[in-house]
Amino acid sequence: MPEPLVPSTAKTADTQAKAHWLQTHTVLRSLPRPLIEAIAPHLTEVSFAANRRLILEDTDPGAIHILKSGQLESYRSRPSSTATTTLLEPGEVLHLQALLLESQASNTIISLTDCVIWQLNKTQFKTLLQTHPALKPALSQLLSDTLENLSEQLTYEQNKQQALRPYLVTRVKRGVVGSSRYATRLRQNIRDITRSKPNLDTDKTAHPPRRQPVLIFGEPGLNKDNLAALIHFGSSNKRELMIQINCETLRAQDLFGRSKNQPGLLDWLGSGTLLLNNLQDLEESLKPAIFQLIKTGEYQPTSRDNTKPSTLKQSPAWILIVAETIIPELTQCNTARIKVPPLRVRKADIEAQVNYFAQLLCRQQGLCKRQIDDVALRRLQSYDFPGNLTELENMVARAVSQSGNRDRLTEEVFWPEENAKRRFRFNLLEGYPKLRTFLLSPWWPDRINYGFTLWFYPIVVAVLLWGPQTRDQNIALN
Repeated sequence: MPEPLVPSTAKTADTQAKAHWLQTHTVLRSLPRPLIEAIAPHLTEVSFAANRRLILEDTDPGAIHILKSGQLESYRSRPSSTATTTLLEPGEVLHLQALLLESQASNTIISLTDCVIWQLNKTQFKTLLQTHPALKPALSQLLSDTLENLSEQLTYEQNKQQALRPYLVTRVKRGVVGSSRYATRLRQNIRDITRSKPNLDTDKTAHPPRRQPVLIFGEPGLNKDNLAALIHFGSSNKRELMIQINCETLRAQDLFGRSKNQPGLLDWLGSGTLLLNNLQDLEESLKPAIFQLIKTGEYQPTSRDNTKPSTLKQSPAWILIVAETIIPELTQCNTARIKVPPLRVRKADIEAQVNYFAQLLCRQQGLCKRQIDDVALRRLQSYDFPGNLTELENMVARAVSQSGNRDRLTEEVFWPEENAKRRFRFNLLEGYPKLRTFLLSPWWPDRINYGFTLWFYPIVVAVLLWGPQTRDQNIALN
């Protein structure tokens, strides 16, 4: 008679330890304890070095593999697209379906680190199925439940992607261009924010750790939303999704949801990054709810009958805010702040900005490289750019399109033809800022008219009428 697979003597401590680990770390936990104890003695421990292939896709796996420690990577080659990789952590059970259905391995498995793997070879597995008749239906039910869970997760992910797709930010358009002290300081501010960590002082059982909200403010046209993307993709939160919402068109039911059956963007986003763009345009009725979300991370789903639900929800999302000015209500929300300097104070960066925009456009259009002319550069540096980077980018795009085959961007392609006298006209108010300040002060014209001219003019007239009529004796005549 064949030797029994399960020892008749008392189970060893090693077998008990393996069974306990399988029950606490793997999907086999749903199996009855006797079946787990039947499998445990036949697991063989194998050490597997890093950067080695465990199994090749579409081949016979030969055994069930259980990852005890280390990390594996699973992928399947795709001829028409990049292979999607999955990171496998300890407790992963591999090739159970392949051996049970007598099929081939669906994915290639490689080791990322040194691993310890438990193996149950095919011969022993088939013997166990014969020795323990309850094992096969239990494993079949386990696979069925696993596939059902995977199907539910896939459906959830599809619904999530569909809900978030219109708002997704998938990449950074550009970095901070320039070497001026303003550009250097801006890069350092962004770097400091990206290195920040979630607040771990909160009670994790009541609220998940939250990152400090960030306010990015400055004049229009400074690409502040791109700076927010720089912060997200440079931080440890970069693996999470980032969405951007325009506050001018924001609706409460879209962000907060209505009920469990109608989740909002915050429910789908989870611990991702939420960018509230142009907060200054937010509708007044939404301000209390939005500022509560920024301050505490709490929000209330809306209801159809305008009655608020009794329970608050907690969002772990990282909130980034873009505004043109500091919003007074944000002073109570403990936000980190980044002030973006306007282009008119970064004149030293204009040449680098023009070259960057020109090279980007030339590369996209297949044109030869363009360089800016010195005269055109000086003209640009004398301009204040009320539209900031957006205006400069549009000017460079127009200049590149009008430059033809020339490799120099001259003054004529940036501005239309102008009269020479008008082109070089000097503006006193821009050349002498103190004169502008004086003309805007109370001295002009009220204090001069009523504080000086009102009494000085009658005195001059009186001296002219009744004083001596010779220049050497009457100062008014002189």
